[in-house]
Amino acid sequence: MKKTIFLGLSLLLTLMGSGVAEGGTQTVIEGRVVNLFLPTSSSISSPKGLVILLHSYGGTGKQIDGYLQFKNIAKDASLIYVTVEGTKDGSGKQFWNATPSCCNFAKKQIDEADFFKKLITEIEKQNAIDPLRIFIVGHSNGGFMAHSLACSLSPTIAGIISIAGEQFMNPSDCQPNSVVNILQIQGLADQIVPYSGGNLGLAPFPSAEETVKIWATKNRCDLSKLTTKEVPSLVSGIPQVSSLTKRYEGCPIGGSVELWVIPGAGHIPNFNARARSQIILWLQTHPKIDPNILKFKIGKKFD
Repeated sequence: MKKTIFLGLSLLLTLMGSGVAEGGTQTVIEGRVVNLFLPTSSSISSPKGLVILLHSYGGTGKQIDGYLQFKNIAKDASLIYVTVEGTKDGSGKQFWNATPSCCNFAKKQIDEADFFKKLITEIEKQNAIDPLRIFIVGHSNGGFMAHSLACSLSPTIAGIISIAGEQFMNPSDCQPNSVVNILQIQGLADQIVPYSGGNLGLAPFPSAEETVKIWATKNRCDLSKLTTKEVPSLVSGIPQVSSLTKRYEGCPIGGSVELWVIPGAGHIPNFNARARSQIILWLQTHPKIDPNILKFKIGKKFD
C-alpha cells in the first residue's frame, strides 16, 4: 500500500513540480521550513484570516500551494496563508504524524499539535491575525493531519478543509474541547484513500461518510437529518458529471459538517473555478465562535 501512495505522489510531483514555495517570506520554526504569504490588500494592518496548507505524504509546501492555486484564493479572500514542510522519514519523504492510519511509517515520536500551536503563536506575534478565522487545509496525509489538529487544537481552529484525508478510526481518539467547522472533499474514484475507507498499511481509516458522521456526532448535529444536494461539477475534465454536497442539519453555528462528493474524481481532484470560488465562500462564512460577545460573524469577509 505504501507503493500506492508513492504512485499518487509521483502524479502530484508531475503536476506541481517540487521544491519550496516561492513568493513568500521564508522562516524556520522548530526546525520546519515555513513560507508566509501576505495579501496585497491596502488594509494590511487590519486582522486577516489565517490558512495553514498541509501537503500530502512525500509532498512539499510548493506542491499543495500550486495544486490548490491558493495565491488566487488568498488574493480574492484577502487572507494570510502559510505552507509548512513536514518531517522527513527514513526514505526522505516528508510526512505528518497525523493519525495511526497515516502516515508515520517511520514510527517517529513527533508532537504535531505542540508544533502547530507554537507555529500559530509565532505567526500571531508578527501579523494581525483574526483569532476567529484560523483554518487548516490539507490534502491526503495533510487532510488526516487537518482532522487531527481539529481534534487537538479545537479552541483555536475555526475550521478545516480535508481533501482525501480521514478522521481517526476510533472516535474516542479525537477529543475536541469546542465545535469546529468541517468540510470533507472526496473523489469517488480515489484508489489511494478510498471513499469507502481502507488501510494504507498502518491501521484502518474510516470512510468519508463515517468521517463526517463522527464530526456530526461530536458537534452535536442532528444525525437524522443529512441532506444531499446535486450541484454543478467541481472538477475539470468531467463537467458532465454533477457533484454532490451532503450536509448535516441542526449543527451549532461554528460547528457545521459537510461532505463534497465528486463522482469520477480520484485522489487528486482537478478542481475547477467553481470549486475554488466555493472554497473561498466556505472560508468566509465559517468563523469561530466569538468567546467574548457570544455572537457569530457569519458572512463577514476577512477584512
